[in-house]
Amino acid sequence: MTFNNFFQAVWEKFYHGNKPAPMPREVRILFHWKIMVVAFLLLAIMAFISSFLIYRDISRGEFLPAEKKASGNSATATAALLDKTAGFFKTKSAAFNQLRKNPPSVDPSR
Repeated sequence: MTFNNFFQAVWEKFYHGNKPAPMPREVRILFHWKIMVVAFLLLAIMAFISSFLIYRDISRGEFLPAEKKASGNSATATAALLDKTAGFFKTKSAAFNQLRKNPPSVDPSR
C-alpha cells in the first residue's frame, strides 16, 4: 500500500465516503478578502491602542523612566580644553579646503 492509497483509505473512513463539495471560485475569493480585511482592521486597532498607551505614558512623564545618575568621571569644560577642540576642527577644515582646491587624481585603471 502506498502513501497515497493509505491516505485515501483514511480519508474515506473518516468521511464515510462522502467528499465535501468544492467551494466555487467566487466564494473562495470572498473568503480570502474577508480574512485580509479582518487582519488589517485588527492590526490597525492594535496600532491605535499602542499609540494611545505610549502617548498617555509620555504625557504623564512615565515613558521609559530612567534614573539620571551623575557619573564621577564627568570632565568640566575649561577654556583650554575648548580651544584645543576648536583647533582640531580648524585643522580638519583646512585639510578639507586643501583637498577641495587640489583634488587627488584617481586612476580608474588600477
